[in-house]
Amino acid sequence: MDLKAIREGAKRALTDRKNVEGLATKFVASFERGEAVTAFWSYVDELHSFLPWLQQLWAESLGKSKQRNGKRCAVVTSVPTIYEGTCDQHSVLQQLMEGLTPAAVVFFREKMKRSAGPQLTGNTIGGYSYLNSFHLGEVFDTQSRSTEQALKEAGRTTIDIEFEQFSASTLGHLMMTFELVIGALGELLDIDVFNQPGVELGKKITKAKLQKTAQ
Repeated sequence: MDLKAIREGAKRALTDRKNVEGLATKFVASFERGEAVTAFWSYVDELHSFLPWLQQLWAESLGKSKQRNGKRCAVVTSVPTIYEGTCDQHSVLQQLMEGLTPAAVVFFREKMKRSAGPQLTGNTIGGYSYLNSFHLGEVFDTQSRSTEQALKEAGRTTIDIEFEQFSASTLGHLMMTFELVIGALGELLDIDVFNQPGVELGKKITKAKLQKTAQ
């Protein structure tokens, strides 16, 4: 992708203070409600590689048991999970809807996707005439919004992140936005988002076991 465009998008996010503050406020409220899972759900195929990056950033930055002063965290942050499109409506939606672990679901959508794909006729299989003249993208978009409505009716928290059209600039903006949001969450919760002691401990144990075996 165009690195200059990614950089320009990131620079725009640096000045989008209202958006960063709004998202950080929503996530803190989610933590305070005890929503132990934050599900990032994308209906934008181009975000396929962005999602694992976001999951890692969230988990290793916010998954801390102690505040900077050494005291136990007063608010427990969430476990991030990632889902994609209509496929995961059938694989995980039941758990998000009715599972005993409360979750907040963040939807990523692209407005231009609504007109994407072939225009349907609805006459290939009987009983689907109501799909006549709809673009496939419209069907996917309707499924996405219906899924969100169902989650809301089930009492789950949902957060919308929608952009006009995906581009390298959009990706840069999203990446920097979440870096800033997570940095802000660290300040609000008084945790160090820039270390990863849990990961380091596993490495130390691995090294010690390998050294012992080699002796």
